[in-house]
Amino acid sequence: MEKPDNFPVDDKTIRRYKRNLREEIDGISLYQMLARATDDPALQKLFKNLEENESKHVDLWVRKLKEAGQEIPDYGPSIRSRILGFVAARFGVASVAAMVAKFENDAFTMYDDQPDAIAEGLSQDERSHARLFQQLASSGGANVSNIAALEGRQGSFSGNAIRASVLGANDGLSLIHISEPTRRTPSSYAVFCLK
Repeated sequence: MEKPDNFPVDDKTIRRYKRNLREEIDGISLYQMLARATDDPALQKLFKNLEENESKHVDLWVRKLKEAGQEIPDYGPSIRSRILGFVAARFGVASVAAMVAKFENDAFTMYDDQPDAIAEGLSQDERSHARLFQQLASSGGANVSNIAALEGRQGSFSGNAIRASVLGANDGLSLIHISEPTRRTPSSYAVFCLK
């Protein structure tokens, strides 16, 4: 039986909507920072398109929360996104592409068990973002602009278009995260190493 539109939404679902909203807002913030971190107009356009795509996801979760009678939280970028944005601004987008690819890979299944997200195509979008950043992070091949230009022409982020381009986005830096749990207050450091 289908629930009527005015059926109350349980707390677990509200938490899920808010978690999804927070993740999508974080994605928008990251794409904005990456766009500012590059002088390449094709990459700027690519990140703008990703930002617009994430904005549609935000709209879905805002609508769901409003329908459930909830106030919309005022989320900002996470510390993780701010650090990635800082590193990208300092060392270039290529310096964070592998890390963003890992985060996107970790996140691409987040909507697989959410029927409302599947119905809106969010799972496909997130998988496409993961493939895109995997390509951005890969070494060898063509210029980073090639995939951005290709994706800009396609108008959507199809997996075939992404796989059709191989990028040379490796600048020789990698980021290693080190935690020191032996201290009284936990500390974390980002260490850059040459590959």
